Amino acid sequence: MLYTLKKYPLPGDLSIPIQIQSLQAKAIEVIDYDYIGDAKEENYISFANQFYGFLSKWDIKDIAIITYSKAMRDTPLLRKTFRFDFDSYKFENDITISHISIDNAYIVFVGILRIQGEKEVTRIIKFLFSQTYETQNLLVCSTEFIDKEQLKDALNKALFVEYDRYGYIRHTKIAFEKLKLYSNNLKVLYPYGGTDFGSFIFFCF
Repeated sequence: MLYTLKKYPLPGDLSIPIQIQSLQAKAIEVIDYDYIGDAKEENYISFANQFYGFLSKWDIKDIAIITYSKAMRDTPLLRKTFRFDFDSYKFENDITISHISIDNAYIVFVGILRIQGEKEVTRIIKFLFSQTYETQNLLVCSTEFIDKEQLKDALNKALFVEYDRYGYIRHTKIAFEKLKLYSNNLKVLYPYGGTDFGSFIFFCF
């Protein structure tokens, strides 16, 4: 049904992004909102309002955006100047940036941004669904206060580095099955779609 948020178990015929293919299908639920053409302001607002209703039903008390960078060669200047570009969304809280060192030569930056309640949910939706279809952003929710230090430790343990046959880093990602293992049962929502895709989709696990 168009313009209505739906929640259902992952169907067997639904294509899923590569980032979550390591998870067991039975552990994944789908939140889906369909629209026609390009995503408009009213689509973001409608989805955000319905999504906030779902968070209330789950008794969610705390929400945070997680984002992470690609692996970059580590330098003192990079550590000092690196920033994630959140400025245009005007979130009330500042993003907390930490880093994970790889092989004493490369670095991945991780950002955690706590969201201030209902009024920022529309900004969350715009941020998460105005990016690429297979994004490096995700949402975590909890029925309790999210401990940032525990979350940073879980992200550190969940970082997966793939090397090519010459020993160079091919890419990095957060291994979601490990994030779930180490994050004290946070609910993780991975966004997919947006802009001209025809759907806003969260894969929930």
